[in-house]
Amino acid sequence: MDVKINECARCADGLDYVITIKSEGRENTVTIAAYRTDGRYTDLLDFINKM
Repeated sequence: MDVKINECARCADGLDYVITIKSEGRENTVTIAAYRTDGRYTDLLDFINKM
């Protein structure tokens, strides 16, 4: 999948990730805080940081 990183007003401070997945003409966007303290999305955030 072609991954493109776009700057946006929500994540310009570096504290959020905006992830958009497109497949077969459909699109889904989710925003995830980069520095969570509740332990949720740990695996996903580790994966993003390795990219």
